[in-house]
Amino acid sequence: MRIGIITYWTSNDNYGQLLQCYALQQVLKGMGHDPYLIRFIHGEKLSVVKKIMRRLSWKGLQYMFSSERRHSKQLRKKNMRQNVLRRFDDFRNEYIISSNKIYHGLLELRAYPPEADVYICGSDQVWRNSFTLTDTPAWFLSFGKKQTHRVAYAVSIGRELEDKELLIFKQYLSSFNKISVREESARLLCDSLGFHEAQVTLDPTLLLPAENYRQIADKVTIQNRPYLFMYILNINSKEEIYWDTVSSYLKQRDLNVKIVYSSGYIQAQQLIAKYPNTLATIPEWISYIDHAQCIITTSFHGVVFSIKMHKPFLAFLLTNQFSKGNDRIISLLNSLNLSERIYNPDQPIASQMEKPINWDNVESKLSQLQIKSNNFLKFL
Repeated sequence: MRIGIITYWTSNDNYGQLLQCYALQQVLKGMGHDPYLIRFIHGEKLSVVKKIMRRLSWKGLQYMFSSERRHSKQLRKKNMRQNVLRRFDDFRNEYIISSNKIYHGLLELRAYPPEADVYICGSDQVWRNSFTLTDTPAWFLSFGKKQTHRVAYAVSIGRELEDKELLIFKQYLSSFNKISVREESARLLCDSLGFHEAQVTLDPTLLLPAENYRQIADKVTIQNRPYLFMYILNINSKEEIYWDTVSSYLKQRDLNVKIVYSSGYIQAQQLIAKYPNTLATIPEWISYIDHAQCIITTSFHGVVFSIKMHKPFLAFLLTNQFSKGNDRIISLLNSLNLSERIYNPDQPIASQMEKPINWDNVESKLSQLQIKSNNFLKFL
């Protein structure tokens, strides 16, 4: 079947975003399908009057002249320059099958609907957008022919929906033939709205064998000295990653450190002066994980690839306004009996990091979840 996929794909520094897009295509191709990425770019198109009104509102004026806005703008410009070195476009061109057309907004999707037997949205947090934005219906596949099968695969919401949003959310879900989400909290929400057959399925990156990723990274040379790899997203300060504690652990174990900062809800920024951002390509990022002595991450996909490569790791949960994004990490680790890999600041970091992981048990549980997830996709 011809399968058109709507997901995030435009980042130039978020490794998980591109790898989940790649992985879902690989899985579907392995099942004999013909998948492709629908190159959809969302963005609310405001009229001139609405733009002026928004900027002249009290909240808009506060933000316009705030140090936060200046700082974010500076980071964005700096990241745009630096991200060229990550060469994400090379990965997209080589590994991701895409539509010829780029769809700018919902209206273009509706005017020129992509040809497909099945539309899939997901994975990633494609249901996180505000329901007031004009392009949000696109993430719920509100375009194309009515007879086209519509499937949500391993979708995350990533925030708490307000009560006034629930009816809209329910209406969006009613157009789907099948629904799966990435965390238990999202499944329970779907169930409460009457969608009792919604399932929790694995992020597509967990459906491919580690060797698949190693083949992407097989030409990358990594330093010999043992190092701790840190993959950091959505953090504003080094205190949020307990840097003093981590630094002490590095000295105790005579470990070097490699840090990759990426953008998520927050623009990537260097938090520790001594250690600049490692502007890794996607093959290099995979290789850094594969060859690390151990890993610390605030990222869901950082956790995923630590598990895929059988690496000792600790997940540092977000403690800021984006903490709802922790649900997918917690749900995954609970399903694999790995909840002890969530860092507890009240315990020594060494004992948590160096506690042995029974990888045979992890792979056994993962295998069962892979069967369930593959079966979901097999019966599109």
